[in-house]
Amino acid sequence: MTILLCVTISSLDGRWVTFASQRCNHQGALLYPEVINKYLQTELSYGAVLGPFTCNPFAGDVVLSLLNSVPKGESECRIIVDLSWPVGSSVNDGIPSKHYLRIAFQLVYPTVDDVTALF
Repeated sequence: MTILLCVTISSLDGRWVTFASQRCNHQGALLYPEVINKYLQTELSYGAVLGPFTCNPFAGDVVLSLLNSVPKGESECRIIVDLSWPVGSSVNDGIPSKHYLRIAFQLVYPTVDDVTALF
């Protein structure tokens, strides 16, 4: 089995795909390759990801989301899939921020006065 040192994950039509890459990803993915490999093997066993592929096997465009890993305690790492990258064409950029289930809404956070009035 080939060990992937650096990977990215992209979403396409509800399926997750892995692409091997040595030029992408956040520094934490490069610092903890064994954690990234374990995460991907787990996701592969669940059928949550496909691949790896060395090039885009699909007819359409894909969005690549960087991976990161940060220490969580002394013996664990947290995996982060950066769905906000690349700015302007990320997975998160494709999510409407002013509509939910085709209903318009405006998110308003409570003020400090609103919260203190609850007590």
